[in-house]
Amino acid sequence: MVELAVTLPLLLLLAGGIVDGGWLWHQVQSVTHAAAAGARRGALVATGAGECSGAPSPAVRAAVERAVRDASPSLDPRRMAVSVEYAEPGCVGRLRTLRVSVTYRLQALTPYLGRLVSETQHRGAAVLAVEMVAPEWARSGPPAWWGAGAPGWWGQSPPAWWGAGAPGWW
Repeated sequence: MVELAVTLPLLLLLAGGIVDGGWLWHQVQSVTHAAAAGARRGALVATGAGECSGAPSPAVRAAVERAVRDASPSLDPRRMAVSVEYAEPGCVGRLRTLRVSVTYRLQALTPYLGRLVSETQHRGAAVLAVEMVAPEWARSGPPAWWGAGAPGWWGQSPPAWWGAGAPGWW
C-alpha cells in the first residue's frame, strides 16, 4: 500500500503528461496544416482575379477562413484567429504573394499541465505565389503548344466544389 501510494501519483502524472503532450502536438500540427490549406484555397480563388493593389477581396478572405476551419475540425474556432494579406503592395509582374497565418491559443486536457500552457499561442503560417493577371491565351483559347490535346476541362463550367469563387481563367 505504501509503495502504491508513493508511485501512483508519479505514474498518473507521467501518463497525463504523455496524453497532454500528444494533444498539444496535435493542436500545433493542425494549426500548421490549416494555414497551408487556407493558403492553397485562397490562391485558387484569387488566381486571375486581377487584384494588383489593395488587400485581398472579401471572397478570398471568406474562402481562406472556411478552408482553415474545415482543415482543423478538432480545434475550437473561438480560440483561433485567421489573418489573410498580400506580402507586397502590388503585383510583381503577374504575381502577388498571399500570406495566411493562423494563431491558436493552446489548450491542455489536464488541469496541472493546463496551468503551464494556459496563455500559450501557436502561430502557423503559409505563403503562396498567386498569378493575378491571367495570361493572354486564357481569354482566347488554349496555347498553341497544347495542340489538339487541350485538357478536357477547357471551356467547361467550373466544378461545383469551386462554388461562386471560381477563378476567371476557368
